[in-house]
Amino acid sequence: MIKRFVFTLFACSLFFCEMFSQKIILMEEEGGVYRIPCSVNGAKMRMIFDTGASNVSLSMSIAEYLLDNDYIKKEDIIGKGKAFIADGSSVDTYQLILRDIEIGGLHLYNVEASISASQNAPLLLGQSAIQKLGKISIEGNRLIITSAKTNISAEDIAKIRNEIDEAAKQQKEFIAIEKLEKLKAMDEFTERDYRRLTGMYLLAGKFRESISTGQEYLNKGVVENEQNVGLICKTLGYAYNELKDYAKAVEYFKRALEYKFEDKVDYEYLKGNIGNSYMLMQQYDNAYYYYKQSLDMAMDRIGCTSKDIEKGLVQDEQLGATLYRIWGIFNLRGQYKTANDWLKASAQCGYEKAQQQCIQNGIKFKMKKQ
Repeated sequence: MIKRFVFTLFACSLFFCEMFSQKIILMEEEGGVYRIPCSVNGAKMRMIFDTGASNVSLSMSIAEYLLDNDYIKKEDIIGKGKAFIADGSSVDTYQLILRDIEIGGLHLYNVEASISASQNAPLLLGQSAIQKLGKISIEGNRLIITSAKTNISAEDIAKIRNEIDEAAKQQKEFIAIEKLEKLKAMDEFTERDYRRLTGMYLLAGKFRESISTGQEYLNKGVVENEQNVGLICKTLGYAYNELKDYAKAVEYFKRALEYKFEDKVDYEYLKGNIGNSYMLMQQYDNAYYYYKQSLDMAMDRIGCTSKDIEKGLVQDEQLGATLYRIWGIFNLRGQYKTANDWLKASAQCGYEKAQQQCIQNGIKFKMKKQ
């Protein structure tokens, strides 16, 4: 009887250990609040564990210290925002991504944070980090982190993946995001899933989430398929463009160029996207340099020459779009005669915007006969 009881108790303990893993972190009580020891990108600090704060919050003095000592970099700062305080008013803040917060051996990657304008604002560990810990409970000064391990079957995982595929086909981005986030919570996330979630966030207009997810994957440094890295970098370029951070967009588009793509057209588009970002920064020489490279790739793809374009023998919308963008550079510079030559070439490639512009300006152009 005793042996059977011991065996049952042992079996139950194994079951619960398999189902749940716990980590207990001792916090330090100080002035009626609990501070938790942690490190931010390797810098040791103690932060107030604040479940009511939406983000991790740093004071200006701490942010300056981290920046001066290379714990954070200028490119980690992703923009400006507002924080709301107890009286309902708002204050301006800087938003940034903390690449790695370590708490009791647990690493939280790419955590959104804000920098307060105050030099001596309290350091808060808010929900942007706490939510990444999983299920938590607090007993006195003990923070208990419980991770439930799912026993979901391979068939159920396959079913979720099929639902993601179907949602993607039907352009139902928010459904695909929900399913992908479910896989992530189950710890069933693959490299391909990172690529897809980064892309789905972009399509859904959730640009910061796209950046956070993509950077989380890139910071892991484990690569199974380099093409996925290139695709994620390209997606981050688009996301930064949407946030009007054109310098970061250029950085990630250029990084994407370092990886192999199955379709050479991807390189042509990337060069064009880099040119677009430089145009938006009004760096016209750089824009022309990349547009010209994109143009040369397009002509090589089609197998045509500039003479063929002049004669109106080429019909290719992507080529026409690149010619139209180059027209924009010379037009902005006031070099109208040269600009009109590029505009005419674009129209002759079948680019509709260029054709409309030519008609408005009385510029005659040839079209390849169908």
